[in-house]
Amino acid sequence: MSNLVALGPLLLVLMLFLILVPVQYLSTRRKAWRAKEKVLELAQTAPRTNLLKVQAKIKLILEDLSPGRLTLKNASDHIDRADAFWKLGDLELELMQFVDSEFCYRAAIDSYNDALRLEPGNRIAISNKFNTVECLNLLERRRF
Repeated sequence: MSNLVALGPLLLVLMLFLILVPVQYLSTRRKAWRAKEKVLELAQTAPRTNLLKVQAKIKLILEDLSPGRLTLKNASDHIDRADAFWKLGDLELELMQFVDSEFCYRAAIDSYNDALRLEPGNRIAISNKFNTVECLNLLERRRF
């Protein structure tokens, strides 16, 4: 009987762990800044990595950046998402993937517009949107 009494608190902790932990992992929604960090990490390792592996990682990041998979609560979240698209566009441009680069730049501009709808005077969104438009113009010049 004393063994059961000693196991009581342990079983309670185990039950709570099994109940609470899976709830955290059931949510498929992610934070935009995590995707942004993945892009920055990929940009650093891309020159030393096989092109097919880089493209596979880019595809996974693009899936993470889809609106249904992200938690976009405020302008900062939209800016992080836009920054990730912007940096992906830069990476795609380095890889000479012009169509994919244009897609990423346009998605970044759309996300900056979403941030500006939430906070019209956000200077970071305004500045980064301007820089992304400049990158898009550079892409157009490089393409043709």
